[in-house]
Amino acid sequence: MNGPSSTLHRPVPERRRWTWLFRPNPLRRRTDKVQAGVLALCALAAAAAVPLITLLALHVHRTTADDLHAAQQGATQTTATTTGVGQSPLGSSGPISTTVAAPARWTTTSGDLRTGMIQVPADTPAGTDEAITIGADGRYLPTGSTHGNTVVIPIVFGATMLAVSLLTCTLVYGGITGLLERRRAAAWGSAWEEFARTSAH
Repeated sequence: MNGPSSTLHRPVPERRRWTWLFRPNPLRRRTDKVQAGVLALCALAAAAAVPLITLLALHVHRTTADDLHAAQQGATQTTATTTGVGQSPLGSSGPISTTVAAPARWTTTSGDLRTGMIQVPADTPAGTDEAITIGADGRYLPTGSTHGNTVVIPIVFGATMLAVSLLTCTLVYGGITGLLERRRAAAWGSAWEEFARTSAH
């Protein structure tokens, strides 16, 4: 097979694919060069997404902290009345948490009636009055959890965006690689057929 050796060659094993894509080689096909370029672009896009996502997460952190500060500026105490039972996750066998969420209603400083979920001791019956904190807009401010939101929300946002970016790059690279593999397989089959016809004569 000295004649067609420059165009007919076996697929590169996966363990050598990374070096095959980038090292100089006279047998490297156009599809190999395209795959190397796509891989480089996807890696660049993934790397560029990290600082961008970090900036967005910091913006979310500042926005969340500002919203919390604004809510606490006009925070007031009021009394809420539960309209449902605050059930323990384990029912009668015993609570795994000292507080659970229960539906309730309360009146804002402007006289508006609000409803929502509040934190109450486990197994609190309906009709129980509970002292709660509300913001200037009348929203319920959970005790001890609002400050944590300024950290948890940006972290969850950043992790989600990073996962989406990596998944997108992986899918793009995988899709293009699949198309190139099918093209290489078709070219490989055609080359073998041409070689077989040539050898028959």
